[in-house]
Amino acid sequence: MPDYHRLDPDEVGPEVAQRLCPVYRDAFGEEDPEMIDEFEASVEFDAALPGFGMVVAEDRGRPVGFAYGYTVTADERWRRTAPVRRVLRRADNFHVVMCAVTPGTADEPEDVRRRLLAELLAGRAERHATLHLPMGDATRAGYEMLGWRCIGSIRSGATATVDILARELSPG
Repeated sequence: MPDYHRLDPDEVGPEVAQRLCPVYRDAFGEEDPEMIDEFEASVEFDAALPGFGMVVAEDRGRPVGFAYGYTVTADERWRRTAPVRRVLRRADNFHVVMCAVTPGTADEPEDVRRRLLAELLAGRAERHATLHLPMGDATRAGYEMLGWRCIGSIRSGATATVDILARELSPG
């Protein structure tokens, strides 16, 4: 049974990003050293953004999952995506950047993902949370069971399209 720890932004530095690399690698099947370096840099960069939050799941002191995100204003994030703006009512939202779980953890990966998201979103002041999933992602059904719904799609890079999922949050 993993232990779950919320990290403050000032606790998230190079050593935390490095400790999370095996989870990132295992969860996404990523072996490209450049992508792993980019992951480390993005964790450190994102930790300085407004409203940053992170939760790490550990089993016997070893990270087996993590989730993090930050506050995004409607004008900042969705200015060219009208259907998304209407759903979010131009309110600030908490954007879940990443939720990763090592396959084969002591608990089922879906249980760990559910708990990571619950811990990450608990007490947030924002009215909605959003996340991006590649179209056809195998985890989508699990997110939908947790109350997430697709509110639009955007192009990510030159060829990929991602779905934007959102859910309402309970007032913090």
